[in-house]
Amino acid sequence: MSADNRICIMRGEDERWYVWDGSMSTDYHQPNYSNPMGFFDSEEKAIAFANAESENYTILEGGVQIVSVDEQIRGLAYQIEDLSTRMRLLVTNGQQWETNFN
Repeated sequence: MSADNRICIMRGEDERWYVWDGSMSTDYHQPNYSNPMGFFDSEEKAIAFANAESENYTILEGGVQIVSVDEQIRGLAYQIEDLSTRMRLLVTNGQQWETNFN
């Protein structure tokens, strides 16, 4: 069984560096603004905080990771595809999600 967790660090649009509990199976395209562990005015402070927080975990499979440009690209690509699909469904079916209920 896997913990699938990591501590993520990423700069936000407000120039602050955000730290949050993340999943290794999620590609993030933006920081978790709604539930950060903290936010900082420098990358160095965010890394120091994340490393200190990592000591409190029994299992932290992915460790501390700065969200890479490649991951952000994958996350944005997923968001674009998801929104495009939902828009097509809304136009054709009148709702954003497919229903498989009979």
